[in-house]
Amino acid sequence: MSEISSKLQENLTTIRDTLGSSNDLVIREFSIGKDQRIDASIIYIDGLSDDDTVNSLILKALMLDVRMSDLNLPNSKNIDWFELIKKNSLAFGEIDEVNDMEKIYESILAGETALLIDSSNKGISIDSKNWAQRGIEEPSTQTVIKGPKEGFTETLRTNTALVRRRVKNKNIVFEEFRIGTVSKTDVSLVYIKEICDDKVVDEVRNKLKNIDIEFVVGSSVVEDYLEGNKVSPFPTIYSSERPDFVATALMRGKIAILVDGTPFVSVLPAVFINFFQTTEELYVRNYMGTFILVIRFISYVMALLTPGVYCAILTFHQEMIPTALYISIAAQRQSVPFPIAFETFTLEIIFDILREAAVRMPRVVGPTISIVGALILGEASIEAGIFSPILIILVALTAIATYVCPNYIMANASRLLRYLILILGAVLGLPGIISGVIIIVFHLCSIQSFGTPYMEPVAPKTMAPKNIANDSRITKVIKMLIKNIFKK
Repeated sequence: MSEISSKLQENLTTIRDTLGSSNDLVIREFSIGKDQRIDASIIYIDGLSDDDTVNSLILKALMLDVRMSDLNLPNSKNIDWFELIKKNSLAFGEIDEVNDMEKIYESILAGETALLIDSSNKGISIDSKNWAQRGIEEPSTQTVIKGPKEGFTETLRTNTALVRRRVKNKNIVFEEFRIGTVSKTDVSLVYIKEICDDKVVDEVRNKLKNIDIEFVVGSSVVEDYLEGNKVSPFPTIYSSERPDFVATALMRGKIAILVDGTPFVSVLPAVFINFFQTTEELYVRNYMGTFILVIRFISYVMALLTPGVYCAILTFHQEMIPTALYISIAAQRQSVPFPIAFETFTLEIIFDILREAAVRMPRVVGPTISIVGALILGEASIEAGIFSPILIILVALTAIATYVCPNYIMANASRLLRYLILILGAVLGLPGIISGVIIIVFHLCSIQSFGTPYMEPVAPKTMAPKNIANDSRITKVIKMLIKNIFKK
């Protein structure tokens, strides 16, 4: 790291050579004070720093308001002008003293204003951040009928304020990290002392410190480095746009990771049940919240097994279907030229293509794509005898059940494993599907999220420590049932 020179012009030349001739880089040279004038300079990025703050609170204060004669200085030539200006002339709540040029560059590129004074080998970093940012709006991915409508934004300091407003606890801790050798992205580790497990905090802290990456796009990059099992399709870290959900998780002993530049906050450790919970359950009665959770679990199982079970039964186990229903299905399939397995697999692929097209297309034409795919293509394929009506109904039901899952990453896991179940059902029938389900359950039981069993509290039977978040309504119901069974 290059040290700051005591000569102002040498420092300015170094900054110009390093940051280049960008037109948004502002270097303003001026003199401090009216009577005993001292050469100084401020450096900031236009668009990242607040112009009003720079002009009125820095330039005006140092150039016009500072009078050395008013400071009652002794008649000495060995006056530390740096300390004098720092303590008497800067009316800011947050200023930092920097001793090397690398810190100067980081503060400037982060939206702060750097102040350099001639004859001083130190600089001052002044908090003057004020860039264009999105206001607090309702989350687009986690909507609720009853509950707060506030969502996180892309600004880290706004997100930390949203969390603090809900958790007014003296033990809440915000640890700051800077990740990315090129992007220098600010990351905040949030937890509540005496509630959160210290071992988990130490593990997450060490992993954050050891992340070696050039550029941090968003929270998903940090999650990839924190997750231990990258082969599993099931996520072990939950992402949320809702401050109330994150605040609730913190009060239950979990850890939140806020990344600057993204509205998604990572919550860990996360168990399987957490991916089906929403904050809306906190605003309804207990039995209603439990009923909604059960519906989500049933929908997830349907999204995973429906196409495979349909293919297996029609291929190997026709005797399980009532005679009238089988005759109706056989009549519908008379004109279909493809085998059942190929028809099911093809229709699933086509529906995934239509779903991705509807999501990626502009909003103006997105509904048009959905209408064309769902109505026109579906009706035309039935009339042309390419697909059977019963299969289109089942695939549509499967897609609707997939969207019931409140977490997008967990829903994607069911989309991926659905093809595995479909292949097993087409090749081996129901025994193949049962084998696939057993493998998935064994895999879920073998996963851990930062030392917490993924299927807790169902498996293993040993209950987790009290400081781990497992006190949701569905968890309490499961515990009560298990307790009553063992009593009987």
